[in-house]
Order: sequence, then C-alpha cells, then structure tokens
Amino acid sequence: MTELMLRLSEYAGVAGVAQRTARGLPAAIALAVLAVLAGCAPSQPDPGALLSPSGAPVYTDGEYVAAYSATAANGWQPFLAIRVRAGLITTVRYDAMSAAGIPVTEAESFTEQLRLDTGVVLGALIAELESSLILRQGLPVPVPPLPVAPKDGSAELAALEWVSWFAVLARSALAAAREGVPGQVTVPMPGPYIATDRPDELGWSGRLVVFVSGERPVAASFEELRTGADGSTTSKVDDTSYAQRYAARFELTPATVAAELTGQLIGVKAEDADVGGDTAGWTPVDGVSGATGTTDRFNALAAWIAASRRSVALPHRPWRR
Repeated sequence: MTELMLRLSEYAGVAGVAQRTARGLPAAIALAVLAVLAGCAPSQPDPGALLSPSGAPVYTDGEYVAAYSATAANGWQPFLAIRVRAGLITTVRYDAMSAAGIPVTEAESFTEQLRLDTGVVLGALIAELESSLILRQGLPVPVPPLPVAPKDGSAELAALEWVSWFAVLARSALAAAREGVPGQVTVPMPGPYIATDRPDELGWSGRLVVFVSGERPVAASFEELRTGADGSTTSKVDDTSYAQRYAARFELTPATVAAELTGQLIGVKAEDADVGGDTAGWTPVDGVSGATGTTDRFNALAAWIAASRRSVALPHRPWRR
C-alpha cells in the first residue's frame, strides 16, 4: 500500500486555536476540547489537491472501494481502495483476494510463478500503479513496461490484465470520490473465462471461452483441438478429413455442433436456470443429437467455469495492508 503524508502546515491555525482555548483547563477537559474543536474545524484543501473552477476540491474526503463482483479466470478477485484527505488522494491499495481469503500480494507461489512465466514482478507492478495514481491524482496512469513484448494468447499478455483491472477499478473509485459517496462500488467481472481439459483417446481436447454479464454467460466460443507430434495444433473445424467423415456419419459438422452448443449456453432463459449459488444461470445445455461426447465435454467445461466464479469477502479495512 502506498501512502502520501498530508502537509500539516494547513492545520497549524486550527491547532493553535484549539491549544489556546484548552490552556489552563484540567487535563481531561482540555483533551476533550482539543478533540471537539479539531473535529469541527472546517476542512482545508491540501495545496496538491485537484480543485474545481469554483475552488472546491474535486474529490470529497472519505474512503472509497471498488471491487470486481467475482474472481477472474486466475482465481483472484481484484479490488482498489483509496482514501481522500483534504481533497487529496493520500492512500491507495490495489490487491486481489482468493476464495480462501488470501491477498495476492501475500501469495508467494502465485506471484513467483507469474514472474517465471512472464518476467513480471507483481508486487513491483502493483506498487508502481499505486504510486502513479497518487502522483497524478487521477487517470490515466502510465503503463509500466513489461520485460517481454506480449504476444496474442501469451502469458505476457495475461499479465496486462492486472493493469487493465487497475484502470477500471480506479475509474469507478474516483467517480465515487467525485460524487462524495463513500463505501464500495461493485464492478462486473466479464472474464474471459477459459476452460480446457485433457485429450481424449483420439487426442482431442476441448477449449471453452466464456464472457459473463452479471451472472449470465453472454458470449462463448468452443473448439476441440489436437496437438500433433511436431507441436502443431489442429482444430476439428479445420480438419477436412475428420469433418467429412463426421458429416457422413452424423449429418453434422464440428462447426455446427460448436455453434449449437454455445448458442444454447448463452440462450438459456433466466426462468429456466438454476436459482441460487455460484452456478445460477449455468444449467447444462441439451446438446446435439449424435454429438453426445462433445456435449458432455462442453457441459463439463461450462460447469468448471461456473464453479470457478466466486464472490470473495474483502478485508475489513481494505485500504490497509
């Protein structure tokens, strides 16, 4: 957590009045007078605070928290907490919680694996984002450079999620600070959620990608892949010989099966969905006649994604680390 100490000179006048008023009184009464006068004194904006054209601070004093509604595909639920004093953002904490209630900044196994996969030191990345928000007193914050240029679908690109999540959460928290509404703002976690399984006896494995709105899957893609001896990957959709044999036997194609399954997943009516729990709205799809194995695989992957989405309790005082 990054903190900026408030400039005390702005409060010297208030403190002086309180001390002169309390002078000569019994110690207990003097302390009470000091506390009351200091608490009732008008708040003066810090010299570094952002001001509106009228001269009033842009941010209202208070503590504001923005948190995603559920854990992401990596099992962490990000949140951002800020504290505003005298119109100035003084404290920022960016972190994420696991279903077990562990902050990601304390999860050494996860952060070390991320470093090995991407070269990104998550603790340093988080500290830089926190410091940038305090220094700029707003968005955008500069994106810290990654050790390796990200490639599509790579682990390096996944590391950028932490920067993206920070920007989204900061936007919500700062909006609440401008409106002067302290407390927590919940931001929907859309995903993407990605689930894969092990290859079957023919070497095919499934890959399901789902985007979520609220508690409902609203977009999805599904494919079955096979990795060859040379390391190349083939999709059932692009395997012409397999598609021809499949079509001749079942009068279906891998493409139509995938389209039907994903269409059923995102088209399930809310009144037909299971009610309650983390899997609300994720009922198994009816599937496609002649594609029982693929249907079972699809439902298993969808169930795994639904179960992996958790709503985690934040720390009691989330702005403290």
